[in-house]
Amino acid sequence: MIREKKPTAAPTAEGKGGGSWLMSFLRAELIDPAWVFAHASYVLFLTGLGLVYIAASYMSLNSIRRLDGLEKNIKVLKAVSIEQENQLMELSKKGRLEDLLVERGISIASEPPHVMVVSVDSLAELY
Repeated sequence: MIREKKPTAAPTAEGKGGGSWLMSFLRAELIDPAWVFAHASYVLFLTGLGLVYIAASYMSLNSIRRLDGLEKNIKVLKAVSIEQENQLMELSKKGRLEDLLVERGISIASEPPHVMVVSVDSLAELY
């Protein structure tokens, strides 16, 4: 149980009685030790809940930070892939391709490629 307040003398000039309850609380005069021991399991339960709450909030903040970092990495990777696609598009243009071949010593054919026309009947004769 909580101790009952003892009758006190008239308020002094120190704090007009306003600070006396604080001093008695700090001296543990308001709290009965038997009451504290009787409710120790409840106090320990509340302490455990507090620790679980702190751990959960810490873990959630770490997860949020990790997700933010992953989102930043995804944005960077998307930008890199777009840049590489642009480079491939530029390299695959006919004029650029011809320039690259000339730089490597490969000549460009002046004649068009030969086209062979094969009919279905001639294929049947071959097989």
